[in-house]
Amino acid sequence: MTGAVRRWSLHFAVAWVATAVLVALCAFVLWNQRQESRRLSEVTLRNSAVLLAEQTEHAFDQADALLRSISYRYSHASSGGEPGLARLTDEFRNDVAANPFIKRIGIIDRDGDNLLNTGFAGAAAQRPDASERGYFRRAKAGEKALIFDGPLQPKLSPEWSLILARRIERADGEFLGVAFATIPVAATGELFAKVDVGPAGIVNLRTADLAQVVRVPAVEGANTGVGNRNVSQAIRDLMRERPGLDRYVYRTVAPLDGIERLYTYQKLRHSPFWMTVGQATDDFGGAWQRTAASLLLVVVPVSLFFFWGSRRLERENQRLEQGIAGRTRDLARSERFFRGLTDTLPSLIGYWDDGLRNRFAN
Repeated sequence: MTGAVRRWSLHFAVAWVATAVLVALCAFVLWNQRQESRRLSEVTLRNSAVLLAEQTEHAFDQADALLRSISYRYSHASSGGEPGLARLTDEFRNDVAANPFIKRIGIIDRDGDNLLNTGFAGAAAQRPDASERGYFRRAKAGEKALIFDGPLQPKLSPEWSLILARRIERADGEFLGVAFATIPVAATGELFAKVDVGPAGIVNLRTADLAQVVRVPAVEGANTGVGNRNVSQAIRDLMRERPGLDRYVYRTVAPLDGIERLYTYQKLRHSPFWMTVGQATDDFGGAWQRTAASLLLVVVPVSLFFFWGSRRLERENQRLEQGIAGRTRDLARSERFFRGLTDTLPSLIGYWDDGLRNRFAN
């Protein structure tokens, strides 16, 4: 019985070892796939951020090209008086209709009056004064590069918008006014909504000082709308510790919704904005979790087979031992019977082997 127990323990141990090796191999495969899934997710996020940044900047470049065209046409048509301005207004409206991102374009004269604006057709007295707007003051002060302002709410509409503006001047540098284009942040959000970053992913455009321009999906609540600077401490620490980078990749729990995500902060190349793309870490595991489920369907039956096989082998060994023990008992009974029979005979009975060694005698 002790030997049987030992053999059963040995077979059981072998089954455990085989199962442990199988489980370890599957765990290694899953670990590798999980790591690869995370690396792939990070690369995908980076590429998505770069792509969105390029598309956003392309929209800004188109708006800038239009502003340059507006400035040129205005400087050549301003001497034509009201008929010339009316013709320009019609042209500008056609320009707006051809650009899905721009809501309105116009000209502000040197005094800050809306000289031309495709957003309205009223008399000049009804047009809002823009002399206190930041973009106008910067252009009047001499800034000649493309000017970004906002997000802000134009006086003509409560819709949050970005303002792109360029200084208009004569050949001698005299200030004539400002050409501007209004881009609603909602139009940018429609572009971002087309990017698949998982069910809990986010896309966010922020200004250089981290003011939110648009977030997809939007979050309801205080300090979550346009202009908020409610960003995680993780990105603030990274920017402080490693200033001057064009990209930051990090993992943190979002302060707005409490979801852990992997983030890519991508700086636009020549616009004062940051593109943020985040994917929830729980959304990474689609592939490796499916693999885990498949391996589980293999490991469980194979492990059961190992233990079933060890038990079956032990039973076969027990049957063999019982058979050998039975034959041994039969031989012992036969020997006792034969000896008892020969010992009762009055004659000498014996036998010798080939070497004349005595093997039996009564």
